[in-house]
Amino acid sequence: MKDDFIQSNGVEVLVQILDQTIMESSDFVTFRACEEALSVLHQLPISEEEKTFELLSKQESTRSMAIMLQRGSAEARLHTITIFRKMVKTEYDWSFIVQDQGIDFFKSLLELVSDEICSKASSCALEVLIEILRASKKNSLRAIEAGKEALVEHGMGIVAITKKMLHVSNAATKIGVKIIWLVCNFHPTERVLEEMLMYGSVKKLLALLHIDGRSSTKDKVVKIFKMHGNSWKRYPCFPYDLKDYLGFVNDSS
Repeated sequence: MKDDFIQSNGVEVLVQILDQTIMESSDFVTFRACEEALSVLHQLPISEEEKTFELLSKQESTRSMAIMLQRGSAEARLHTITIFRKMVKTEYDWSFIVQDQGIDFFKSLLELVSDEICSKASSCALEVLIEILRASKKNSLRAIEAGKEALVEHGMGIVAITKKMLHVSNAATKIGVKIIWLVCNFHPTERVLEEMLMYGSVKKLLALLHIDGRSSTKDKVVKIFKMHGNSWKRYPCFPYDLKDYLGFVNDSS
């Protein structure tokens, strides 16, 4: 049935409805129609060989979906982030949406990561966030800067990322460490370092160092402490019994 829908130009019709979101004259009825379009589009297969991907990857469509991610209903945001999750598995270039929407796009992702009601939306948003940051690092610092700024400005940004570590799954922990490593690697503010200590990020990172064996995740944790361990040790709230262990990490190669 999905193939029949695609072959009968159903996707084109839905994308045309979706693109009306960015029109200045769009009203509530139009907005609701866009949400309904997303409820169908998120069920379709999306790969670089698919017609659906070709249509949704156009600038007007990605801009419309970014707007829906920021302003849509909870259901519409779930449908949108589901589509984006499929798109990050392709070679889609996210530079346009990063440049076009900037910090607001990353804030909307962090809002979903913080969502404790819909775990599916939260996990999808976390995956989209790390994949965009990872891919963009090779091409432009804009994504890193916008992502870092959003994490700093979002009141629960550090908390949201920290909660996923050592709690949801090994994959979520790995992704969470990647995000924190990216932020730490691009000159975080003093406030970010304080929040990482206050909200348990540092404690969880230290716990990861006790895991046997070597992994890319553990290597990133070691690098984080080599960069900022001395800053954290200065705070009175830093556990005294961990200072010697942290010194061992800094002394190791």
